[in-house]
Order: sequence, then C-alpha cells, then structure tokens
Amino acid sequence: VDYFEDCDEPVMLVFLGDHLPGLYLDGKDTVYSRLGYASSPDTEDWDAEELLKMHQTDYVVWNNYGADLTAPERVSVTDMAAQMLDWAGLWKPLWFDWVERSEADMTLCRERLFVDGAGGPYDEPTEESAETVSIYRSLVYDILYGEHYISGALTDYTPEDDAGD
Repeated sequence: VDYFEDCDEPVMLVFLGDHLPGLYLDGKDTVYSRLGYASSPDTEDWDAEELLKMHQTDYVVWNNYGADLTAPERVSVTDMAAQMLDWAGLWKPLWFDWVERSEADMTLCRERLFVDGAGGPYDEPTEESAETVSIYRSLVYDILYGEHYISGALTDYTPEDDAGD
C-alpha cells in the first residue's frame, strides 16, 4: 500500500480469500475445531451451513485515487471480479454479465455446497436453480476442459465493446 499510495496511475487493491485457511495443529485438530468454531477438523463431517461459514471471509478494498467504493456486505469470489471491473469503470466480458444475472439463482456452486441467490446454504442445488446450475457447469467445463465452443465469446474483447463509453 505504501508503494502504491504515491503512484501516478490509479491503483485499486483488493485483499480477499475464498475460504478460511486450514490451520492444522496436528493430525487430529485444526485451530477452528479446537476453538469450537468448527464442529470437526474433517470437512466431510460438515453440513452445508458449516461449509458456508468456513467459506466466508472478510475483504478489504483500497484505492489511491479517493474513490468512494460501495462494497457489498456479501459477495462471491466469482462476482468480486465483476465488482472490481465496475469499480474501475472498465469493460466486463460477457462471462461476468452472466455471473451477475445468475446470482438471483445461485451465488456459489461447489461439490458439497450450494448457496442460492438469497444466501441459503444447501447440500445440492435447489430445484429452482437447476437450469442455472446446468448452464454454469457446462460453461465451466467448456472453459477448462472443453473445445471452447462458447468460452471465447464469453471472454473475448473487441474495440467495439467500448463503443459509446
């Protein structure tokens, strides 16, 4: 922060994490289980509510240009990138538009934890979110492992994207 404080270019720093760190004390305990914050050191023992609790962290946003940034109380790591682009007034790839629209149905989709748009934790996706989850899984698969049928369109930038800005 000291280095960037006097930088001539606008700088925004965001410090965040997508889950609390493991912090194992020995083979049988973690800091969280020993302090009673987690019911067990074994994540397999955790229900959706406890998984959500362990996936919530605070975040800090700082900038050197005096912007008054309105930071949401809760934001998913996936949506944080879209939030940062909004704060910076930059173009957002189509992927982030989709992420923002999908947040009405889901804010987190993991193997054992699903969080709906209202923030409710579940072991699996809700019936109301099935279509959104299916699209999400297909998009992520295409981006990571697939033939990139749609990922290019979701992430490509063209100068026309700035038209009217």
